[in-house]
Amino acid sequence: MKKIFITPKFKYNKIKNEITFSYDPRWLSFFDKEEFEVVFYHKNILDSISSDSLVLFSGGNNLSSIEENTENKLRDSLENELYEKVIRDEIKHLGICRGAQFIFDKSGGAIKKVEKHAGITHNLFYPKNSHVISDVKFVLSHHNYGLEYTNDDKFKIISLDEHNFIEMFKIDRIALGLMWHPERQNDSIQKIFINYLNGWLDE
Repeated sequence: MKKIFITPKFKYNKIKNEITFSYDPRWLSFFDKEEFEVVFYHKNILDSISSDSLVLFSGGNNLSSIEENTENKLRDSLENELYEKVIRDEIKHLGICRGAQFIFDKSGGAIKKVEKHAGITHNLFYPKNSHVISDVKFVLSHHNYGLEYTNDDKFKIISLDEHNFIEMFKIDRIALGLMWHPERQNDSIQKIFINYLNGWLDE
């Protein structure tokens, strides 16, 4: 059974001067309990992440380089430490929405504001044969900042939107990023993505 460590979303209450963090419970039903063990990540369990784990940098919040506020800075701090570990120990990691932005930014990619994209169902375009995942033709997105197209060979671009923003990418065999939320899509898309994910994990 593979462990999946999922990072939280941060929320700052200015009146109480209090930080809380939360996890999307949909991940619990998304991952098959017979194949995966979902672990909600916090910094005290950093050392328990082994080389055969999967780290999921989740959605929610913005990068502090885009929107500098308390919750974004604290989340960046948490995930920066975790990112150092996954790179050092060559642990596979998956980025969803904000998480994909985080990985893309860390790897030298550019983030750019997109208009009229959040809450919109849009088509996906596949520049090359992407096998199983190309059966996903359209998705519902929730982001206001996109991944700017790049010719950098570091990024293997899997899919684009109609404005040429990157919707899905890989870096070597260690990182996978999606700008849409598979856990929020319909059952058919979820099954397609799980099949693709299992294939990627076996690479």
